[in-house]
Amino acid sequence: MEMTIVRLLIFDDGLLSRSQSGTVWGRIFFDLGTTSFPDVGWSDLVIVVTNAWIEGLFQITAGTTKTMKVFFMDGPLAVNASTAGPGLVKLDFLHKDRIKHSVIARLDELVKDAISAGENLLSICRQHGWSADPDYARLLTNVEGGIKSLPV
Repeated sequence: MEMTIVRLLIFDDGLLSRSQSGTVWGRIFFDLGTTSFPDVGWSDLVIVVTNAWIEGLFQITAGTTKTMKVFFMDGPLAVNASTAGPGLVKLDFLHKDRIKHSVIARLDELVKDAISAGENLLSICRQHGWSADPDYARLLTNVEGGIKSLPV
C-alpha cells in the first residue's frame, strides 16, 4: 500500500454555527487525495472531532497506545488508526464498522496537519467570538502542546 497524504479540512462557511449550549457545528472531513471521508459536505461537531483526532495522534506519537479510534459525532462514522511500522500509521475510515477506505500515512505528517487544522479552527473561533468555551480551551491546550512537541 502506498503512502497517502491525509488532511483534516475545516471550513468557515455558511454551515458553521454555534448552538446556545456552545456546540460548534461546521463542515469537517478528511481529504485522502482521491476521495474524502465522510464526504465534502459533511457537517459535524468540529471542535470535538478535531480534539479527538489530535489527542489520539499524540497518544500514538507518545507510544502510550498503538491504536486509536476517533468517532464523528453525527452518524456511525469513525477513523481507526494503528501503527504500521516506524513512523507509519494505517488509517481505516469506517462506516458502521465497515472499512470504506484504508490508507498508510506518515505519523509526523498527520500530527503536523492536525496541529495546523487545530490552529485554523482556533482562529475561526476567535473571529466569531467563540473563544470562551471549554472545548475551545481544550483545543488551545492540545494545539499549544503539539507545537511544543514538533521538531524545530
